[in-house]
This record gives sequence, structure tokens and C-alpha cells, in this order.
Amino acid sequence: MLRCNELYEYSAYFEYGTPLAFAAVSPCARERAESCKRGTLGCVKRIVDGEAWRELHIGDNKCAAQLESVEWWLTRSPAVPLKVYVTLKNDKDSLNTVALLEEFSVRLERCAVHFLFCLTLNGIDTLEPFGTLLSRAERVSLNGCSDLTSLRGLDGLRYLKRAFFNGCGMTDISAIRTCALLKDVTFNSCAGLTSLDALQGLQQLKSVHVLDCPATSLDVLRTCPSLESVTFASCPALTSLDALQGLHHLKSVHVLDCPATSLDVLRVCPSLESVTFASCPALTSLDALQGLQQLKSVHVLDCPATSLDVLRTCPSLESVTFASCPALTSLDALQGLHHLKSVDVLELPSHQLGCTPCVPFAGECYLFLLPWLDVT
Repeated sequence: MLRCNELYEYSAYFEYGTPLAFAAVSPCARERAESCKRGTLGCVKRIVDGEAWRELHIGDNKCAAQLESVEWWLTRSPAVPLKVYVTLKNDKDSLNTVALLEEFSVRLERCAVHFLFCLTLNGIDTLEPFGTLLSRAERVSLNGCSDLTSLRGLDGLRYLKRAFFNGCGMTDISAIRTCALLKDVTFNSCAGLTSLDALQGLQQLKSVHVLDCPATSLDVLRTCPSLESVTFASCPALTSLDALQGLHHLKSVHVLDCPATSLDVLRVCPSLESVTFASCPALTSLDALQGLQQLKSVHVLDCPATSLDVLRTCPSLESVTFASCPALTSLDALQGLHHLKSVDVLELPSHQLGCTPCVPFAGECYLFLLPWLDVT
């Protein structure tokens, strides 16, 4: 019998895929085989949040054959928790796939295999046909569902942690209020989404991204104490970030193409590590960043900010980017920041900043090295 270390040595010859005859030799060989890029029988093993998961990606038109060929492998001891990734739409083939996956789910449960679905649903107008799969879904992505007006069907999903809505027509998102484990939610180009109130009180919510939506208020985010990252882009009605006040775990704030007029709320976000401001015409001052001890990266693009002096008070700063900021005439404030590793200056005249062009990008874009910046 080959020892584990010998199996690992032999498996090094199979970079992209391991023969089934080798993978089935022992649990050790199986683990090694599923760690390769292509895995075994479409199964790849990954570590997620410190826990081992087996991943299986289902091709819609090959679902029946794929499930038949891989089921014995998934139920073979030792069983590892399974995530099944599948993309479906509103057509007959997808509905047939749903039926096959429902039967597959029953057999996995009988074999005591813990499993979850990661569903991508394209162009659907109702969630009803996918109810059984949704009940075991950890991740749901809805794309181009312009006729879907309600998220009824996501009510009370006890496994759902991540939800993404792209180009969807829903106006009522109240169903996600009952998804207690939700950690990450993204709304992109949802023209009917004017309120985020359905996020109220989600204790596990860590990440919220709202892009190209008419949402008018962020007040509900005050009730999400675990929030760590927020992104707001192309939200024309968003004029205030005050709702972020008191979010002590907030680490990342990205604001792009929004009319927000004040960043003062960031002064009381002590855990803040990264900020991005782009195309914010009312942003003339960065003073709200004063004294943020954990701040590591600052990116300011196409904004009328006039001074960087406040950055002197951010001792942990490692990376800064300034692009298309016509009122910015000096980078002297960066001097003395001992942890600074990266300075990117784009579309700014080098003669104003006392810098030497180092690496050309395209057109008028350059990366500059400051004379006093130690790059050794």
C-alpha cells in the first residue's frame, strides 16, 4: 500500500486532472486528486472559511448523464459537504434539470451527504418552479429577470448567505428580511428598487453593494451591526452617507458617481481600512479621514479634492491612487508615511507635483515616483 507522502509525490505529475484509477486508491489519493484544477469527475475540493467543501458544477444540457456518473463518487465514504453549482433559465430543459436535481437531492439526503446549491437563474419571471432547490440554496444570482417583480420564494431560506440581483424588475424585496444568515447582497441595475428597508436587522450582513439603482436612503444599514463593506455606484438619489455612523466593524467604503456631499460620518468608523471615491462632484475635502488609524488604502478619482493634508494623520496608509483631480497640486502630505508602498498618480501634470514620470500607461496617464519615496 502506498503511503500518503508517496501518493502526493505521484499526484504531482497530474497537474490538471487525475485519472480515476489513481483517485480511487484511498481517501488520501482522493483528496489530492480533487485538489487539482480539474478535480475528479467534475468535483473539486476547496477550503471555505476553514471548512472543506466539495464543489460540483452542473452543465444544464448534460445534467442527467453527469449526475449518474458522479453520484457514487459523492456518496462514497468519507463523505464531504457538497456545493452544487447550476445555471437555469425559464425553459423546458431547465425545468427537466430541476426535476433531476430534486431527485438527486433525495438520494444525497438518504446517504447523509450534507449539500447546498449555488443557483444562477437567468431571465425568469417567477421563483416558484425552483422552490425545492432554493430551500437548500447558499447562494442565489438572478440575472436579467426584468419581469420578476417580487422575491417571494426566497422567504425564510435558512441556508442563504449570498444574493445577487442584476437587471431585475422587482420592487418588493421584503422576502430577504427573513433570511437570517444573509452575509452578502448586491443590487445592480434594478430600476424599481427605491428602498433597502428589507435589510433591516440582518445581524449577519457583512457586505452591501448597490449599483445603478434609485435607492434614496441608507438608514436601514444602521440596524446591520456586522456590516464590513459597502459600495454605492451610480445612485443619483444618494446624497448622504450618515447612516454608516456607528458601524464599528466597517472596513471598506466605495462611493462612485453619487452626489453625496459629506463624508463626515467616516470620522467615527474606527475600523475603516479602504476608501474609494470616484466621480463625486461635491467631494472637495477628505478631512473626514482624519486620524483613521487602520486606514490602508485611499483611491480618489475624478473628484475636485484640493488637499491631501489629512492623510498625514493616517499612519497605516499603504496605497494611494489619485486620478483626474484637477485641483490637486501637491502630494507633500504623503511624506513621512512610513508604511506607504504604492503611489499611483494618473492624468495629473507632473510639473505641478514635483514628480518624475516613471512608467507610461496610455495617452496622458502616468505612474509617478516621488523624489522622497523610498522604493527599495
